[in-house]
Amino acid sequence: MGVIKLKKYPAATLVETIVASVIILIVFGIATMVLVQTSKTNYSTKKIRADYLIDQFAYETDQQKNFSDDEKQTDVFTLIKKIETHSFGQNVVVAKFSAIDKNGLLVSYQNRIFCLSKNE
Repeated sequence: MGVIKLKKYPAATLVETIVASVIILIVFGIATMVLVQTSKTNYSTKKIRADYLIDQFAYETDQQKNFSDDEKQTDVFTLIKKIETHSFGQNVVVAKFSAIDKNGLLVSYQNRIFCLSKNE
């Protein structure tokens, strides 16, 4: 009777396969975290820029003493200023600034209080 001789081929064991799978899952997990952070950073950069433009708009409002409703268009945002009289009296106004992107979404808003001098 003939004996069948089997050739041995190099193969991965079950433990090696599990270890490789765990390593691949860790790499995909890290890649996903980086992707999420990148998209959050993009939004944060947009908000920081909107806050900066609102600060400039508020500074111009104070310097020019222009305490009336206004709208200003920039390359990325529409800045809106609404003026209301404060409950403290006629010499105090509240300016409500908001930055809206091209999609119509509110990116940032700020409220500022301005004290008017008696001759304004």
